[in-house]
Amino acid sequence: FSLRMLFDLMYAVDLIFIIFINLLTLTLRYVEYYYPVHPAFIISIGVFPISFAINAAYQRREAALQQLAKLKAMVVNIYLLHRVWAHHEGVPKDLFDCSRAALVSCTAKMRLYLQEKEEADKFRHLWGVYDHVVEIAYTTDTLRIAGLSPPLITRAIHDLREAVWAFEALRVYADYRTPCIIRAFIRFVVFLGPIILCPNFANIGVPGSGGGSLKIDPVPGLAFIVATAVTLLLCLLKNVSQQLENPFLGKAGRRDHDDIRFESLLFDRRVDQSEFDRGDLHSFSPEEEECGLGELALRMGQR
Repeated sequence: FSLRMLFDLMYAVDLIFIIFINLLTLTLRYVEYYYPVHPAFIISIGVFPISFAINAAYQRREAALQQLAKLKAMVVNIYLLHRVWAHHEGVPKDLFDCSRAALVSCTAKMRLYLQEKEEADKFRHLWGVYDHVVEIAYTTDTLRIAGLSPPLITRAIHDLREAVWAFEALRVYADYRTPCIIRAFIRFVVFLGPIILCPNFANIGVPGSGGGSLKIDPVPGLAFIVATAVTLLLCLLKNVSQQLENPFLGKAGRRDHDDIRFESLLFDRRVDQSEFDRGDLHSFSPEEEECGLGELALRMGQR
């Protein structure tokens, strides 16, 4: 699992850059061109900004998870309210089917919007989201016209408002990320830093370096091991920051292990075929039958 995660974090350009750093180190070692550069210089101007960017992206991801949980709770609550009220006298028979279809389509459009990269497609999906929100609002107003108590209708209106609020918060987390100038600076430092450190890499293990006491290379290829390790770590930090920027879309459109799985809205997979809607009204446990749930469900289903 760890190796797979490591490979998922790597891009082809990173591998090419690591090979380039090793070739540059070999060239400097061959021409004996060395000069000291303190590694703290690269750490102070590169690693700290990357760490701050990762921390900010992680905090946005955690806040987005809370909004996603709120969105799921509100949508499921609207579904359950409409499902129960659909059996009220005077309510159109197809109201629940219309409500269910609107909720399923709305959540599907939300998922498409959050996972889309092109602005034109995002705009199209956003129109779809709010078209279905209007449809859900009309469905709720139909219940008011049918004579349901206003306090009950207020609950559904409140849940719809909270669901829209949660979706808008998710939109902010998906669309407004770390400023591009900071991301550009991070990429610049990640690629420039190892190049500046190449003379240091080439000097590792050279006889006479390190105070003149070293006569042979203690580990064959130690300079290239260090060059690869330092470059690899900087590239991984850059890629972690980049993947956390948009928590809804993985690398190259593939599912990422740490992405927010908007597909976890199992609502759209389960509401179409529930026991109650299929007519399996006798599938109650003995305890539920004793409480009268089976008889109540049968009465409601026969209306």
